[in-house]
Amino acid sequence: MTVGLCAIAAACHDHTPAFSDAEMEELKAEHPGMTEACLGRLRRDGLVAWPARADECFRMQSARHWHGLMGRGFELSRFCPAPASECDYYSPGETIWMSSSPSAHWPSAVEAAGGVYEVEFIGRRTELPGHFGHQSGYRYEMVVDRVISVKEWTASAK
Repeated sequence: MTVGLCAIAAACHDHTPAFSDAEMEELKAEHPGMTEACLGRLRRDGLVAWPARADECFRMQSARHWHGLMGRGFELSRFCPAPASECDYYSPGETIWMSSSPSAHWPSAVEAAGGVYEVEFIGRRTELPGHFGHQSGYRYEMVVDRVISVKEWTASAK
């Protein structure tokens, strides 16, 4: 009887995976550092399970203090660690997409506007390079947990 109930229960929960084994291998190769739990959700539910922030799906470095510039604008949210003197999509250095955890509170003017800001915060960066941010054009993602300071950047301010 137990076997019969298990068979019935399994049939009730039959769910064809959204991704094949080959597609899952390709996904793992393209997105190193993705957790097994996240891979399982994606396999089961497909792209609707893709996370809003990297820390929901990727291994992250420990939280630490960061300082640098943040470039904000249309399809741009980049972090350029100090001693950066500019921060836009074409600036030299590692490309780091910035996102925020629910506990981070940016000033409303920064949330709504573009520009470059000098920032200090506590945050976590993805452990491994991958494809993050707008059109997957960034090698890392930074998740800001706590904003310490933000001020508008001008080159003369340095």
